[in-house]
Amino acid sequence: MKTTLLAAALLVAGTPLYAEGFSFGGEVDSTYNVDSEKALVVLTPEVNYTMGDTNIELSSPINVVNTHSTTSSDFVMFDALEDGTYPLMNLEVTHQLRTNLELSAGSSYNLNTHKRGNILIGASFKF
Repeated sequence: MKTTLLAAALLVAGTPLYAEGFSFGGEVDSTYNVDSEKALVVLTPEVNYTMGDTNIELSSPINVVNTHSTTSSDFVMFDALEDGTYPLMNLEVTHQLRTNLELSAGSSYNLNTHKRGNILIGASFKF
């Protein structure tokens, strides 16, 4: 019941938030190793919030299909809900300083070990 109420609240609140800088999306990345005959499909949902030249992105890669795993099934998407196989939460902040210079900072949080990952700070220059 709590999950249904939370989903309804996000749906109602999400409509005006989307217009004020929030965007929701994702990426599906699939690879197949021909030599080892192993496949991996990763779904990465993401939420972005943009304020002017600054973007804040929260994402979490979730394995969908993993033939590398030792489980009985290759479809492992719902294993992300089990203790010990939770996905990472990634946070990245980017700021477009100039048209050819972007600054970034980011980190991750491991939901299994409850530990923060390394903090990465960088700059990207395009020419």
